[in-house]
Amino acid sequence: MRILFYPEPDGANEYTSNMVENIESVAGEAVYFSPNIKDIVLRPHKTFCYKKYDVAVINWLENNLRSEGNKLFVFGVLKFFVYILFFRLAARKTVYVRHNIYPHDIPPQQTETARKIIAFGERLFHKKVSHSGHLVDAGYFYVPHPLYQTQSETMAKAQQLQDYYLVFGRVARYKQIHTLIENWPQNEKLLIAGPASDSAYVEELKASAQGLDIEFDIRFLPSEDVDAIMHNARAIILSHAGEEMIVSGSFFHAISYGLPVIATDQAFLSWLKYDMRFSGLSLFSTVNEFVALLKAPLATSKQAVLIESERLFGKSVVQANLQHLLSELSR
Repeated sequence: MRILFYPEPDGANEYTSNMVENIESVAGEAVYFSPNIKDIVLRPHKTFCYKKYDVAVINWLENNLRSEGNKLFVFGVLKFFVYILFFRLAARKTVYVRHNIYPHDIPPQQTETARKIIAFGERLFHKKVSHSGHLVDAGYFYVPHPLYQTQSETMAKAQQLQDYYLVFGRVARYKQIHTLIENWPQNEKLLIAGPASDSAYVEELKASAQGLDIEFDIRFLPSEDVDAIMHNARAIILSHAGEEMIVSGSFFHAISYGLPVIATDQAFLSWLKYDMRFSGLSLFSTVNEFVALLKAPLATSKQAVLIESERLFGKSVVQANLQHLLSELSR
């Protein structure tokens, strides 16, 4: 089965390489990667192909709607639909993997417009896929989000900080890290680790953290440093409460290492905790509930989290669902 995949893995997001590996295992051959918008428009004689592929699998197409200034813009909308036209021409069947309800950080007054554009675009695909089972009733095909690769704990670098809480991943305002710091208790350690493109926001966070036991490691972390940070953490905290995100990559990073997760009550996490009975998850809706969770002992062990994570998101489960998806598309 010839499969076209968008976007091509670039090393910055392990998700794409993980999904490519899983798809190739199911399809039995290497996937092909989509050309970029510039080549599609300016070099159609090289990129145009009609029904060359059996299936096209598309991720994060909605991010094209957002400008560098984090606003919807006309050129972005054109890119969004030109890509869809290309995929429909290039493949017999098309799959839209929806990662966000709308792009991060766009102005509130533009969110409804973005929703409508994406909803219309979705209808032009043969299948729409989500990594959260709570969207199955909305017509999405559920494929579990793959876990991340980890190194042995004995290979992890020793860290001076140990037994701390962790905020991990791209540091951005939409994740509400400033709200977390504003309510952080004096007697607990916190490490905030990950890259950031908004240096002003980072400085704002550092100013708010003065006098608290909070450390910052603001950079893109190589895998060996991620291993060390994850292995030494007590639990990870997801403070993002926005409605635009469907699942969190930081959540899957954490449970891949067996880390318990403390998070705001979101649709995906609520489905996972109450419908799928995932015990490595503590949810809060208010500041008082969050503080109480920090004071309480963790409800589960790292080994238990690892076992449940493999049961729900391991390779065998991901590939079984992908096989079902491709079988439906081949009918």
